Amino acid sequence: MISNIKMFLNVLRNMGWGYLCFRIVYELKRRFGMLQYSYPQNPKKHHLLNLEDWRKAPANFFQWPKENFHPSDSVLNLIKQKVHRIRNGEYQFFSDQWIKFERNHWLTNPITRFTYSSTAHWTKVNDFSTQEGDIKYLWERSRFTYLYVLIRYDRYTGEDQSKWVFEEIMSWIKANKINSGPNYKCSQEIAIRVLNWLFALYYYQRSPNLTSAIFDEIIHHIYWQMDHVYKNISFSRIAVRNNHTLTETMSLFVVGTLLPKLPNAARWKEEGKKWFEEELHYQVFEDGSYLQFSMNYQRIVIQLLTWFITIGKLNNVNINSAVIRKANKSLSFLLTHIQPNGFLPNYGANDGAWFFPMSEGNYRDYRPQLNALNACLNNQTIFQTEAAKEALYWTGVTPNETEEHFTPSKGTFAFPDGGYYGFRDSSSYTFIRCGNHKFRPSQADNLHLDIWYDGVNVLRDAGSYGYNTDPQWQRYFSGTRSHNTVMLNEMDQMEKGPRFIWLQWTQAINASVEENESLFIFKGQITAFKHL
Repeated sequence: MISNIKMFLNVLRNMGWGYLCFRIVYELKRRFGMLQYSYPQNPKKHHLLNLEDWRKAPANFFQWPKENFHPSDSVLNLIKQKVHRIRNGEYQFFSDQWIKFERNHWLTNPITRFTYSSTAHWTKVNDFSTQEGDIKYLWERSRFTYLYVLIRYDRYTGEDQSKWVFEEIMSWIKANKINSGPNYKCSQEIAIRVLNWLFALYYYQRSPNLTSAIFDEIIHHIYWQMDHVYKNISFSRIAVRNNHTLTETMSLFVVGTLLPKLPNAARWKEEGKKWFEEELHYQVFEDGSYLQFSMNYQRIVIQLLTWFITIGKLNNVNINSAVIRKANKSLSFLLTHIQPNGFLPNYGANDGAWFFPMSEGNYRDYRPQLNALNACLNNQTIFQTEAAKEALYWTGVTPNETEEHFTPSKGTFAFPDGGYYGFRDSSSYTFIRCGNHKFRPSQADNLHLDIWYDGVNVLRDAGSYGYNTDPQWQRYFSGTRSHNTVMLNEMDQMEKGPRFIWLQWTQAINASVEENESLFIFKGQITAFKHL
């Protein structure tokens, strides 16, 4: 009883009354069935858009150049191999694992073989169960990121796999009733799926395989999925406030902009834009660092910004200057930490997320996404790798002929808002994090030290592991032990709460970095281990 009271007071102190009250009311509504009334499972179908009218509408999606990008033979062969694996039922999970998946089994976890109910309302789905396994294995395939592999291959070879692509989407629609089952559990997953469906729809816009019946069905499900995102947006804006919120608000803006004849589209566009801009201002600090303290999650923000700015410009939407400023600051921050091979430190949570894979190459190579956003913002390319040029092609940006070659600055650097300090010379790069936590931390890692020498990550962050795995592994990867930092015996720097919650947050007292004739010197001090 006393421990529960202490935990309640800690959460209250860290998160505030607004968060706590919202979560309590939201959970009560969910448990007593009141929440599900806002999310109908069998909504009446209406004819929302006409296919031919949509085809005649002004082209306002990514403007792919008429002159095709030509990948090298080795890259094209790699893409071809991936297409073959996908067409034979293998899908890539978390940008790494290839797993065999029964084509029409959208509700079966490929690891545990647990099959979710197709009729249960999404509010009744348990996403943290040992029996069911990690729900992200189910979500990952339903994001439809693998469609980019097929689309890119078609573009480079002149083939047309639109029939198979639309069959995949229709198969998902048949298996996933609106607002039912695990694939409606997370609004961000819904938003990613809709954006990737839109990419396929616009690429295969003139395909004879896109019939009126298929188009009507897809648009019907796009509408109700975005209706779900809009109605549940308060959960993201109050209880989550991270890359989930940015993804969802950006998707509302994009769908509202591209499909203006949908019911509520104008509201989605206007409020999605406003919320995205507000969240960006809140989540990206003034020094360009990011509130989730994760290099990979900040790359997600980079790709979302590329979508937001590009779609906005193509549709004559005024983009707030504050968005451009924060986008440039984010670029500057990530470029400070980039290595010669395009890798960044594996710092913070890293679950393999790569929502829009528009190029071929190593998942850890950030240059394609940074190159695309920089060209979008500043009309210049800064990386000339094949993958960087391919990503530029698919975002439709045609920069100036002059190419800038990026070289990281040597010497010390400091990002005090996020708490990143370090230095770089001709052969090594070092950073240490000594920061405050205004937003809930995901890892107990203050004063983590990362060292690279000649491009090799000698001392590194372990990143993160399964979403719903054994408690010992969750504790290890998010805890202090998997980082290069100070521990007391085997204790974490903060007290572990339920699920993703840490209590007794660490805070920085002071930090500085300086350079003299022979040394780089960092000094830092934190408060930690308050629970001991």
